[in-house]
Amino acid sequence: MKKAVGFLAQFGQKTYIDWLDHSMPSRTSSETADKLKNRITKSNKFVLLATPKSLESIWIPWELGIADGVKGLERIAILPLVNNDTNWDEREYYGLYNYIEQVSDGRWGVFKQGESTGVPLESWFEV
Repeated sequence: MKKAVGFLAQFGQKTYIDWLDHSMPSRTSSETADKLKNRITKSNKFVLLATPKSLESIWIPWELGIADGVKGLERIAILPLVNNDTNWDEREYYGLYNYIEQVSDGRWGVFKQGESTGVPLESWFEV
């Protein structure tokens, strides 16, 4: 997780990770949902870190749904930390969203599913 936070910081991004937020209630509740919804709504972009743990989370689909409703498809991207495969077994709807990937020259871009031409990651964050 630290590597992902450092990676996004290279592009000037502050990362919010709910389980590191000490203001979150110790037990999951409607207050938890309100706080998450508020954070998602206030953020400019929503990057889903696709880790083995996040893929099992019951909250991630809800969080992604909130982001989708507030931001639309263009301001959401998935950063796959599981593998470079963007075929999401049991999470097929992830295919609706942009994904972040490193291209052959070492730069990072944001791509729509099934397209080989993307937008440089730094440009995507600026829009």
